[in-house]
Amino acid sequence: MDSKRKNRRGFTLVEILVVVLIIVILMGLLFPAINAARENARAAQCINNQQELGKALIQYDMTKNRLPGVLSFVNPSDPTKSPRINWVISIFGELGYMDLWQTYSGGATTTPVKVGQLICPSNSMAEPVGGLSYAVNLGVYLPPDANNNPDYSMRLFRNRAAWDATTSTYEPDQTITSLKTSTRTVMLSERLQASLWTYTSTTSFTPGVYYTDLDPLAFQWPINGTTNPKTGDTVKITDGPISINPVPTGPGLSSNHRGMIIVTFFDGHTEKIPDTTACWNDPDNRLYGTP
Repeated sequence: MDSKRKNRRGFTLVEILVVVLIIVILMGLLFPAINAARENARAAQCINNQQELGKALIQYDMTKNRLPGVLSFVNPSDPTKSPRINWVISIFGELGYMDLWQTYSGGATTTPVKVGQLICPSNSMAEPVGGLSYAVNLGVYLPPDANNNPDYSMRLFRNRAAWDATTSTYEPDQTITSLKTSTRTVMLSERLQASLWTYTSTTSFTPGVYYTDLDPLAFQWPINGTTNPKTGDTVKITDGPISINPVPTGPGLSSNHRGMIIVTFFDGHTEKIPDTTACWNDPDNRLYGTP
């Protein structure tokens, strides 16, 4: 009887602690792998989102022979009465959301709704309903000339709400076929500072005024150079605009993906680029910011 009792003795405290320690170590090794797998899945979904948006932008260009305006008037012939829309609303038809196009292009409502392709999964917890995780490439900032006339020659996506009262024309359109190279020119990128996709600017239309409040919809490369004149540091994609007078519109690129930003080029392909990539004519990536 005594020998059977001895054989049934339980685990010692030391043995239990050893088992617990092994489990803790295994969990510590496993959790980073699980988190990395989840982030890879979110990055893959972000790539899919951008590819869909890229195809819609390319289709729009093929159909209308111009890129959509960052801001546009639905009826350019009568801008004082025409609703304003942005590049997102402009491509709702190409994305398969004709109901949203009809609702928002008519100016009937500005109540935001969630559109899955417009939100990066890594940002989803912070994005409000109607959130926008992506911005189009406005181009390279050039300051106005001595007569305070803006220079739009380096812009890619134009501001079609910019009206020149002198010539009675809008900012001239840009097409994909006119680019230096569609394979190395960024069309679309992540940007944490993007606003709601319903944003159409609060500025009232005034003939002769060039609208520049495009920050929530587009990003812009800093003015020509390779260092920030304020700090002496190499300007990175995640840096905001260089402080000059007047201040360039649109901050730089940014994302919640660790160490990288996902961008889409004008030929429709996407890439993961390091968030330390220089903003212009980088010898390794050649991310052109100019037409």
